Amino acid sequence: MTLRTNPSGEFNLRRIPLFSELSEAELERIYPLLKRRRFPKGQTIIKEGEKGDVIYLIERGQVKVTRQSLDGREKILAILSDGSFFGELSVLDAMPRSATVEAMGNVELLTLHKDDFLSLLERIPAIAVKIIQVLSRRLRAADSQIEDLSFKTSREKIESMFEKLRDTHGVSDPRGVRLTISLTHQELADMAGCSRETVCRYIKELKDRGCITVDPDKHYVFLKFLGEC
Repeated sequence: MTLRTNPSGEFNLRRIPLFSELSEAELERIYPLLKRRRFPKGQTIIKEGEKGDVIYLIERGQVKVTRQSLDGREKILAILSDGSFFGELSVLDAMPRSATVEAMGNVELLTLHKDDFLSLLERIPAIAVKIIQVLSRRLRAADSQIEDLSFKTSREKIESMFEKLRDTHGVSDPRGVRLTISLTHQELADMAGCSRETVCRYIKELKDRGCITVDPDKHYVFLKFLGEC
């Protein structure tokens, strides 16, 4: 489905940070290039190792970015929400997809073909600057993950994971800070690089100490900073 400008304002490209600072004239050039796709919960959107010629922008929903280790274990590299994009590396360097991306719920995406994307980078430098900024942040996050996996204990890994989730997916709540995403114990373990049993044990400890709770929608709520617990 090709995306067209919506005069009623039902959809606005400015909701996507990559395009938020562009002029109306620049946005008008982008709308006809985008197509909307929908994926149900659990469906693989892109797969590690395959060829990629499309960049995806998240209009609504969340996806998880994963890689598999040699022994078959899954490592969650990131969780991306509304306004984020993925698939840009293969488009930029013509190499195979570096990770698998899966829908965590019903997801609505906008797709942009490689040729159109590269053309936009040449014609609208502001998009290239945004791409560089996001890639820089992701590189820093990757460095932090390497540090966590290499030098921290299981407890420190889980605490670091929760702190990062709170910073990137947390919103104010009367009780503290609530995560906007719902994660299973296994997904948390795959993010932290620990066993599910270790994560379950530490979460129970945090609940018993009054540091976190879970709301009816299975979203974690941080009642205190973990450093205070």
